Amino acid sequence: MKRFLIKHFGFLFHVIRKANEDDCWGMAGEVAFQLMFAFVQGLILVVAILSILSGNPQVFDSIVYFLGTFLPFEIYTVIRNQIAEIAAAHTKGILTLGFIGTTWTMSAFMMTLNKSFKRAYKIEETRSFWKLRLLSFAAAILATFLIGVALSLLLLGLQVAHFIETSIGKYVNIAVFIRYFRLPGAFVVITFLIALVYILLVNVRQKVKEVLPGAVSFSILWFFFTNLFGVYLRNFPQYNKTYGTLGAFLILMIWMYLTSVSLLLGCELNAELHRRRDLVQKAEPVTELQS
Repeated sequence: MKRFLIKHFGFLFHVIRKANEDDCWGMAGEVAFQLMFAFVQGLILVVAILSILSGNPQVFDSIVYFLGTFLPFEIYTVIRNQIAEIAAAHTKGILTLGFIGTTWTMSAFMMTLNKSFKRAYKIEETRSFWKLRLLSFAAAILATFLIGVALSLLLLGLQVAHFIETSIGKYVNIAVFIRYFRLPGAFVVITFLIALVYILLVNVRQKVKEVLPGAVSFSILWFFFTNLFGVYLRNFPQYNKTYGTLGAFLILMIWMYLTSVSLLLGCELNAELHRRRDLVQKAEPVTELQS
């Protein structure tokens, strides 16, 4: 049994062992703390944008419903009330503050990720402070935009499909495509985003295809944890009897923590693949000389 596991899952066990050596589980707590701020600011930004672009109450109902599938009830209630207030305000000031707040918190989040990624790749950061800051800022803006696209697919996909079906009947095939492929589309967007984050924040020259294994692994883990979280909250809502209202924030932080662990494990996977590619490239000249 042990030989079977080592033969088929040996590389996976090696990656997990490396993650343990790099203290990914501890670093994930710091990443999750930054992610919490970015999540709240990003949510405000998305709602502010939608409140300006559309006054359709069904749009906000879709947002609230989506959040209710995985957020704890207490936090869901607070956020639902905030969404209603922001949607009713229709002020561009909220949009500006939301964009600035999201970009700043995402930039801080990216800097924390960079510190973890350096540990995974066993490299020193040779880029200047300002260059790293600019890269983190660019990654933050890019992440804000692509997360908005992914959320739009998840939140508004069904609304767009329904609008096409009822108002533009001759394009019903497009509506069917959106209805059935909005989740795969969101998966592709998230994977592409994480791949770019791995490229920008790691001080190593890498192609997109070289970081895809870690990005795909993150997306699979993230969608799995998010859906599993939603199932748990819908079927075991008694957590607040043990911890009270504080339990809601504890549950949300656990989700953030699992997201952060997925990010760091994806980086560890890419780092190990990168080291193995280096070993192969260094061994090739020796093999050619011997032949």
